[in-house]
Formats: sequence, structure tokens, C-alpha cells
Amino acid sequence: MTSRFLLLSLIALMPLIVRAQEKVSPIPVIVDTDGAPDDMRALCLLAALQEVELLGVVASDGAVNPLTGYRKVRQLFVSSGIGHIPMAAGRQHISDPPPWREFCSSLSWADAFPDGTEEPPEAVPAVNRWLNRSPEPVTLICLGSLTTVSDMLKAHPESREKIRKIVWYNEGLEYRPLTNYALDRQAAEHVLAAGITLDVINSLERNETRWTEEMLAELEGAGTVPAKHVAALFRSTAFRAGREGKEAGMMIWDEMIPVYLICPELFDMEPDREQPRLAVSRDYLTAGVKERMVQILSGRYSRENNVVFDVFPVDPSHYAYDVRERMQDILERHGREEWRLAVLTNEIHGHLGIYSIVGVKMGLKARELLGTAVDDVQVFSFAGSNPPLSCLNDGLQVSTGATVGMGTIRVAEGDDLSARAVFTAEGRSMEMRLKPEYESQVEDDISRGILLYGNLTEGYWKLIRELALKYWAEWNRDEMFEVVEKGE
Repeated sequence: MTSRFLLLSLIALMPLIVRAQEKVSPIPVIVDTDGAPDDMRALCLLAALQEVELLGVVASDGAVNPLTGYRKVRQLFVSSGIGHIPMAAGRQHISDPPPWREFCSSLSWADAFPDGTEEPPEAVPAVNRWLNRSPEPVTLICLGSLTTVSDMLKAHPESREKIRKIVWYNEGLEYRPLTNYALDRQAAEHVLAAGITLDVINSLERNETRWTEEMLAELEGAGTVPAKHVAALFRSTAFRAGREGKEAGMMIWDEMIPVYLICPELFDMEPDREQPRLAVSRDYLTAGVKERMVQILSGRYSRENNVVFDVFPVDPSHYAYDVRERMQDILERHGREEWRLAVLTNEIHGHLGIYSIVGVKMGLKARELLGTAVDDVQVFSFAGSNPPLSCLNDGLQVSTGATVGMGTIRVAEGDDLSARAVFTAEGRSMEMRLKPEYESQVEDDISRGILLYGNLTEGYWKLIRELALKYWAEWNRDEMFEVVEKGE
């Protein structure tokens, strides 16, 4: 009983934690790079993330000049098969380049190809155009100075409304020499005072936050394009010959930001007392950041939104034998998300149940049709509170995140009960009902079980388990429900 209560509590709390991380659509992102090798690694990570939509990239003055940076990014993107991503170049404003410019300029980001003679688009109008095209507020990732952002805010003050937030790599919120802040102090102070949410990520100068031979060996064995490019950069003659490559070049800096975007739980962000919109990373899990980087570049990171698990278990040996027999078929037909939700539902439900499985399929399909995340749906169930029909409610709670504890699910009582529910999210409501032929089959099968084995006997529960597994595998959530938009 205690374990059942703990599992129910976990499911009730799950939407609160998942909400901050789950994204129905990719995060729209614009990147500003100053052409340093850690920027190249950050771009490879971003390009590997399905959760991120790269709207465009600006090459700014910094580690290399804007034109050199533009060509390096274009070289990388064309070589990676993503040459369609828009690019632009910022203005050249640094009169005294940083001491690492020669080293950074010498590095090739990908296989050579003709640079071309096209004139790069100007950064400010390009960024403003990218912002206007996005239906959602955009995250700006700044890997160098804040010059382009400052220039754009001056030229287009209204653009701040289209910026969700800025994520900037810098050693804190104060001016320090040889930092991204120092590349353009005036621009940094202008942006920091602009009232835009801004997160500052930094390595805290930890010596252990560096690339290791073990990490590079994993990338070399991965076979993915991003992993190949990052490993090739580290192994290149120009990188290994330079003092900067042997020392500072192995440090992990800007490439922490892509990890922060999808795994914010690895970072301890501290808001500024005077300007709460500004936050600085005061701590982070070094091992977690490094592990995630290798996983992303290697194509092995988990895209699941779990609370306790990193990856939900799909090792057949972890499951009961009869479940194991159908496991691969279920995963191939219905995907990992339905598998995860159904496993959790049946664990808290106490047995493999027919209506609980139907509830999982119905709730997940409702979320897909509404385009919503867990915890964004309100549910009105017409399954009542008497089993077996009411077992539908357990599947609805787990699959939608609408729980009794959250107060986001209501259950009708009375005589007109059936396997149906109304789902509401973001001003839309729709009713879903199990089609009559499916409902009749369930009723007939349950009646047959009672006639054969008696009600709630050992034989009855064995039959219900067999049927639940059969329906789980064979019933397609895209075909088994009648769907009516409310108001039609």
C-alpha cells in the first residue's frame, strides 16, 4: 500500500516538474557567435538538438573578425547539410583584437569548400527579420559580445517584445578584462539595463570542466556528423600545434549553453537582487554537463521528459514475461511515449486493466490533437467512479497530467456514463469517445470472463490481463476514438 501511495504521489507531482522542461514545438533560437572554437562546438550541439529551431546565426567581431566568422559558420553548416540556415555578419568594432585571434582564425571548422564572394547580410536588419518571422518569442544565444543585440535594440526598440530571453556566456554580470563583457562594455551595459530576461552561463573557472581524451574517443566512435566535426577540430594540426589548443582550448565554455537549454536542472541559477530578470549560474553539475554534451553530439541523449528516470526502462528483462513477449510490438506500433504512460498507469492501477489502457491512449491522443504538454489540459471524464469503467480515469490522469491532486480532472456521476471525456486546453475543447465497436468488444469480453470464471476471481483477473495486453498492442489510438470539437 505504501509503494502504491508513493507512485500515486510521483504521478501527481510529475506535471509540476515536467512543465518547465516539456516543449510541444522546438525552441526558436538565434545565435550570435564571435568565431571561437568553443562557439563551433556550441553550434554543433545546437544543430544536433531536435528541441531547437535555429532561425539564424550572426557572426560578430571578437575571437575572429565578422567576415572570417561568417565563412567558418557557413563552412560548418554546408558540410553538415544545414546550409539553408540564414546567416549574417555584425559590424567590425574591435580596434585591439584579443590575443587569441590568430589561433582562432587558423582553425578550420569543417572540410574546405569555396568561400564564395557573396557579401554577408547585415546583422541588425537580418535579426529583426528573423524575429518578425517567428510566431513565438525567440531565445537569443550570445556566445561573444552583446554588440549586435544592443545595435538592434537601438534601431528597433519594439524588438524586445519578440525576445523571450537572452542566454549569454560570460564570467558573471560585472566587467572583467578578457571576457565577452570586455569585447564591448558599452553594449553589455545597454543590454543588461534593457529589462530583458537574461541568463548568464559560465564555467566558474573549474579546471575539471574540460574535454578529456575519453570524451573525444566516444565522439570518434559515434559516427554522427556533429560528433565527427567536434572530434576533427580537436585532432586538427592547427588546434594541437597552438599553445591555446593545448591549454585553454580544451576548456568547456560556450558549449555549456545548449545543455542549459534542455537540462536547466543541471545548473543553479541565482537571480540578481537588484535586477531579478538577470540570473547567473553559481553552480552546476560538471559530470552531468559533460555527459550530456557527449550524448547530444553522439545522438544518444534522451528526449523523454522524465522526473526520476534519465531514460525510461525498455530493457525487456525488467518486465514481466507476458509483457516482455508483446513489448517490442507495442513499442514499434505505438512509440515510447505511450509505452511509458501505460507502464506507469498500470503500476499505480494495481493490475493490467482494459479501461486504464484505453484511458492512456485517449489522453495521449487528446494531447496530440490539442498540441499541448503534460499539465496543460483539463479533463471532464464521463467514466464515473465505479470499476471497471472508472478505471479509464487512471489512464487519463497519467497521460494528460490532469490529476485529482491538481484539481484539473472532474468525474461525472449518474446514469449516462461511458468511456468518453472532454478535454480543454488554450480555449479549445473537444470530446473523445471510445467507438461503439470497441466498447462492445470490451463489454462482451468482460461479461465472458465473469461467466467463465466468476466476478473478480483469479481466473477473471488472468483473462483481463491477457485482454489488456492484447488491446494495448493491437488498438491504434489514431483509429479507436470518435472526436468532436465542442461548439461544432
